[in-house]
Amino acid sequence: MYSFGPRDIVGTAYAAAKIIDTLQKCEISESGVCHRTIQSLFGSDSHNRHMFQMMANVAVPLLRKFDARCLSNLTYAFATTGLNPVASGSDKSLFEHVASVSCLAAFNSQDLSNMLWAFMECGQMTPHLLESMTKECMNLLTTINLNCRNERWNTNSIHPVELGMFAISFAKAGCSSGKLFQALAEASTPLLHLFKPQELANIAYGISLSGCIPRFNDGSTFLDHMSKVIRGHLHTSAKFKPKDLCMLALWFAKAGHRDEDLFQYIAQCSISILPDFESQGLSNLAYAFALVDYTPTMPDGKSLLEHIAAHALVKNRLPAFNAQELANLVLAFATAQVPHRPLFNEVAKSAILKQNEFTPQNVSNLLWAFATAAVFNSHLFQSFTPTIEALLKECQVQFLTTIAWAFAVANVNAPSLFNSESAFINILLQRVQEFSTIDLNQLHQYCLWRKEQRSDSTLPSAVQNICYRAFLLRKPRISNFQNEVTSALRSMGLNVQEEVLLQSGYRIDAVVELHNGRNIGVEVDGPSHFMDREPSGRTILKWRQVSNLDQLKVVSVPYWKWAAICDPVTKRAYLSSLLGMIG
Repeated sequence: MYSFGPRDIVGTAYAAAKIIDTLQKCEISESGVCHRTIQSLFGSDSHNRHMFQMMANVAVPLLRKFDARCLSNLTYAFATTGLNPVASGSDKSLFEHVASVSCLAAFNSQDLSNMLWAFMECGQMTPHLLESMTKECMNLLTTINLNCRNERWNTNSIHPVELGMFAISFAKAGCSSGKLFQALAEASTPLLHLFKPQELANIAYGISLSGCIPRFNDGSTFLDHMSKVIRGHLHTSAKFKPKDLCMLALWFAKAGHRDEDLFQYIAQCSISILPDFESQGLSNLAYAFALVDYTPTMPDGKSLLEHIAAHALVKNRLPAFNAQELANLVLAFATAQVPHRPLFNEVAKSAILKQNEFTPQNVSNLLWAFATAAVFNSHLFQSFTPTIEALLKECQVQFLTTIAWAFAVANVNAPSLFNSESAFINILLQRVQEFSTIDLNQLHQYCLWRKEQRSDSTLPSAVQNICYRAFLLRKPRISNFQNEVTSALRSMGLNVQEEVLLQSGYRIDAVVELHNGRNIGVEVDGPSHFMDREPSGRTILKWRQVSNLDQLKVVSVPYWKWAAICDPVTKRAYLSSLLGMIG
């Protein structure tokens, strides 16, 4: 090897890296002589490290003889293996030596994109190098004539693969240049119709990671152009892979681009290949649709989420989900207001078995989902108590308050977690100044729950007052639906007070004084109060706490029942019957 020239070194490193990568991904059949031979040569981590150490030792003294392509491929090969050895007789790593000799102006788009990815992947990107690469990429984007003849990019063009790699790598490296991502979008947009599905997904993913939404002079956005091109693939033979579909769905969802035609197309592409989705893909796909509040119906009359749930259950795939995937899956269903109880119950079983793998955010998301969907699995909540206690020092404030709120909604007491001397309460009190309004609102409902429990273990009165005042800041919103109901109640000769503030801090849509002098609370409940026409956890919590603490019985007027009644007489009869149920 010590007689190798630059191309020999690069060729050897590149081939070895590809073989090692293929072995690690288990893409070589484990049967036959070929696999055994390759395994014997490249199956040992220590052997591979030694081999790449030798290549680095030989390469470093010759780096100034490497051209741009050789430097690019060398770093790409080492980054593929995750290795960056310190060269013999030097105190610098291979990547540091490459950075010191590279003349980026000599790099074409492929060389630069490969080098950028390699430095980012190995964590060797420095602010100076990132700035230099950003400048050179901008030069390439503005000087290369990016055109296409016969649907092929010529040798002087930037290929879609490179555009995607630029976008992803610059975003992951922390590049904050909005001009760069705007230039990438402008270079890509005229030719998006020629991008393959994976190339569309990559450029979308990269620009989404940057946090930028490039806009054009005609008022359109890069999202608009991407959406149109993707929907156009419905009538072509192009096939999106599961990973590409998840990437696209998440990007559009997180950007708030609610294009129902686009998401319908993604659902149609996904439904036939759900068996090919990995566990992460299934949870991410469900979450993307939940974020845009769109659950498309498939030709068989079932929703996409129902298909995802059925696939996870029938194929018994949940045991293969990791902690984050389990939490994100139920988070998606709760966000989409789909309380699929069989799915939630099976997720609970898997989560309990894997609770030691959960991060604070995973625990918070999991318990929030179960509480919000009103799937009150007391065994799940009690089982996670030791896990929560073990993770307290890692918890962000919002995770702590969400966990407290979830236990309150589920009405599951955990004395070791919530007693006045517990670590959980002590950490909450130490971080009062960090609470957001949402945190304070959740803690107020937690404090009310402690009163429901008749527990002496609660937050100090000063903290309770802060939470109470924040809870009162919520402004009431009176809908047309509410106006209709209260008008009908008044037409019955009843005394009706609207938006009544109770001692607990809750507001009731209406308090009606019956003819016998008794007061009844009336809640006019729209779609946000329900999960598939069953009250959500948040709704149940309010009803329960108002009943227990304010001693006010509450009845609900669900939106779908009210909408089904057409004439005023029947509406008054319905209300009369509803009020008569309490008595």
